[in-house]
Amino acid sequence: MTETEKKEVSNGNHANEMSELDKSIIKQVSYYFGDFNLPRDKFLQEQLKSNEEGWIGIDIMLKFQRLSKICEDGDLILKALKKSEGKLLEVDLENKKLRRNPEMPLPEKEDDETKKAKTVYLKGFEKTNTSLDDLLTFFAPYDVIHVNRRTYVDNKSKDNARHFKGSVFVTFKDKASADTFMALESVKNPEGEALIRKWQAEYFKEKEKEYEEKKAKNSAERKAKSKVVEEQAKKDEETEENRLPKGAVIFMKGFEKTTMREDIKEVLKEKFSVEMDSIAFVDYEKGQESGYVRFTEENAAIELGKKMKEVLGEEKLKVKDAEIEHKVLEGEEETEYLDKALAQMKSRKDKNRGHKRRHGGRGGGGRGGKRFRND
Repeated sequence: MTETEKKEVSNGNHANEMSELDKSIIKQVSYYFGDFNLPRDKFLQEQLKSNEEGWIGIDIMLKFQRLSKICEDGDLILKALKKSEGKLLEVDLENKKLRRNPEMPLPEKEDDETKKAKTVYLKGFEKTNTSLDDLLTFFAPYDVIHVNRRTYVDNKSKDNARHFKGSVFVTFKDKASADTFMALESVKNPEGEALIRKWQAEYFKEKEKEYEEKKAKNSAERKAKSKVVEEQAKKDEETEENRLPKGAVIFMKGFEKTTMREDIKEVLKEKFSVEMDSIAFVDYEKGQESGYVRFTEENAAIELGKKMKEVLGEEKLKVKDAEIEHKVLEGEEETEYLDKALAQMKSRKDKNRGHKRRHGGRGGGGRGGKRFRND
């Protein structure tokens, strides 16, 4: 028997002899060699190139999981394919192989826009028990060549299981078939509920719009949150600045012209065990006769005054041999000094901010310098 005699085109009229298993086999294998899948199936493409005249052994086809789940008997698969009324497949029973009919060449490769134009999005299928086979059966009357069952990964499950979203993309044989389907008044799922139908392009456009809106919303929320945090920080800063502690300033008078701030701090540390980090500011310049020591904690000056009285007794406080008069500021005198101190602090801060804006921070005005916004 010649190779030509061995080949038989599956074009006999055996519809009455086909079982449900035969129909399932024909449907699945026809999909593998169909216009939609074959151009995209890298594995099949490699097999076609490596086998003479496009023949593929049934042992190779049984590596496809969906086909092997339907039937694991290669001979039975080939016999079922022989019963097909279509002309898509050729079957060689003796050599146990099959191929796409050479007289039915693949159509020219479609671009994405052409595929999109005949692809429809549908939503409303039962999510838990709807299999791909159920969907293929559902769309069988509509000239659909591909069904994309949309799923998502459940990250909470141990095995990262995939679950059906209840929606699909279906690609039709041609644009006319898709138009006919979309022109139907209603398409209902197996439970009798109307399905949502949209062109794939329309669906993607809506999703893109939703994404942009969500992105804009999230951006606005982040900006609003950032503004609230910034305003609160500013408010806290202003509150802190406007709340210099009371009972925390001691006035001193009688310094020599050579006395320095460090001299004052040293006496307070050595004689009265004052911690240096408890001093907020020494308001004194070399050459002045008097000055102020302001502490960070409320009533710190009052406590220091008591300790000075205990330690000194009848003696005078001395800084570099000069006798120093001292007192804790109270009442209007304290309020007046704290207001003045606040004004000086704000002035220094504003001056520093202006300097950074003009000179670009520590990096200076060059390209490498840090830039500050002038809000």
